[in-house]
Amino acid sequence: MDYSTLKLRKFISKGATRICFEHPNNKNLCIKIVSRFKEEDVLYKELKAYNQIKYALGDYLTKYEDSL
Repeated sequence: MDYSTLKLRKFISKGATRICFEHPNNKNLCIKIVSRFKEEDVLYKELKAYNQIKYALGDYLTKYEDSL
């Protein structure tokens, strides 16, 4: 799927660093985007940590796509 063509229409919530939308093709998924570019490095650190521990903690973690 070409994610560059997704239209994020249904706003769910906003946190300190991200804005969350319902995935337009699957209401059981959400898409979180960085609300400020200065927070982008935090997102990359979290994704790196997730990839390092996802096999050990499995079902206890929220599922993420492997790429942004």
